Amino acid sequence: MAENTTPAPEVKKAKKNDLASMSDHDLLVELVKSQRKTETKTNILALILMVFVLLVTLGLCIIIPKVVLTVDNINNTIMGIDQAVSDFSGGIADIQVALGDAQGSIDGIDEMVGNVNKLVVENTENASTAIDNLSNVDYDTLNKSIKDLYDIVEPLAQFFNKLPH
Repeated sequence: MAENTTPAPEVKKAKKNDLASMSDHDLLVELVKSQRKTETKTNILALILMVFVLLVTLGLCIIIPKVVLTVDNINNTIMGIDQAVSDFSGGIADIQVALGDAQGSIDGIDEMVGNVNKLVVENTENASTAIDNLSNVDYDTLNKSIKDLYDIVEPLAQFFNKLPH
């Protein structure tokens, strides 16, 4: 069965005017042409859809691992930040302990300075008293007393030197 795919010029005119006036054969030919066009369009759309699905699938195959890797990196970064905050908190606690120790040392230094100051005041008073006592000594009388003692002790020394040993 040979198909005539080109309609006669009168069929084109009839198609434009009215399909009802066409013969069964011409209607069948037009129907087959229409189905072929629809089939071709359907095949093109199916091919486009398959390419689209393939591209989306390929895109997802590329993007999903990167998204998972990015999420892992974000998770690791958050864990690192959490660890850094914990370390920082521990450092702050250590600094607070060190500051407490330093405050205790400063209090000890204050107490020591107070004790040194007290010692200086007491020794200044004692030194002042000693200097006053030394300044009140009559050196002429002291020298005369030493000479008198010497005069008394010298004859005794000579006497003991004459005794046999």
